[in-house]
Amino acid sequence: MPQNLINEDSMSRSLSIMQKNMNCRQGTVPIRRISKENLVTAKSFLQTNLTNVHLLTKASPGMHAAYLKPPNGALYFGARAHFNVHSLSVKADQFTTSQLWIENGPPDQRNSLQAGWMVNEKINGDNATRLYAYWKVDNSKTGCFNTLCPGFVQVSPGYGVGSQLIPVSTSDNPRYIDITVFQDTVTKHWWLAVRRGKKVLNIGYWPKEILSQMVGGASFVAWGGLAVGPPNGISPPMGNGHLPVKNDLSSGCYIDNLQVLFDASGRYFSPDKDHMEIYVDNQNCYGLQYFGHIVDKDFYFIKYDRGLVFLFGGPGGNNCGV
Repeated sequence: MPQNLINEDSMSRSLSIMQKNMNCRQGTVPIRRISKENLVTAKSFLQTNLTNVHLLTKASPGMHAAYLKPPNGALYFGARAHFNVHSLSVKADQFTTSQLWIENGPPDQRNSLQAGWMVNEKINGDNATRLYAYWKVDNSKTGCFNTLCPGFVQVSPGYGVGSQLIPVSTSDNPRYIDITVFQDTVTKHWWLAVRRGKKVLNIGYWPKEILSQMVGGASFVAWGGLAVGPPNGISPPMGNGHLPVKNDLSSGCYIDNLQVLFDASGRYFSPDKDHMEIYVDNQNCYGLQYFGHIVDKDFYFIKYDRGLVFLFGGPGGNNCGV
């Protein structure tokens, strides 16, 4: 495992997010109960490319994205960030996420791993904000959310994909979750890890056997969010449901401490702050404000390094385009 993921101390701000403990017996892991409707829904998401960040066109109607990414050309073996956690009201035919992407391969064979928090009634059975993991290959012909079908291997006995994130942020008390996706240098599997206080939890992994295009690393990394609804219908909110305001760090849902892993050294680095690329497909409904490298102060006026910071989100609505 990357060294600074293990040894890094918690920051002085009290923003840690707790996951609900599932209290599994020794030798077992938490797996959410799967219904026939869950499986049908997961299959329909794959068929309509609803999670393909590279198809923000009529090929993926109803999907909108806002994300920040480093320029193409590097090879990545991991990515991480702190994700501000919010509760959003979405309808049964909508979902919204805050997430990271790490991908590789040509369009018709592209492998994609995605992780973050999601509000999705059809997948989760409620409107709670929950940790999620997703993978897809072969131009979205094969893949799955969480453990709805074979692919992601759950290993944590106390916390799992689908766990509810509590408490969520309020106006005077922001909360975050620290999420990392990285490749094991020995097995070549890709792992999902979450920091809980000073402890790092290995939630599970995607086996290398299902990710033929990512055995040697990834060429695409991004952080941001998706808002997905019915084609030509009402689009759901994203982030905290508000458009971020320029020069106002408190105005939107944040993602900070953006880091990438370039090699097998186990050391994470911030991408070049001056060469980040912004994508927002509909600025009437969603936005993204990039602040660069920020050193902030906590409640006790103690300085701490937030790394690269951006805000994103928006209200959605019925005038968001395709």
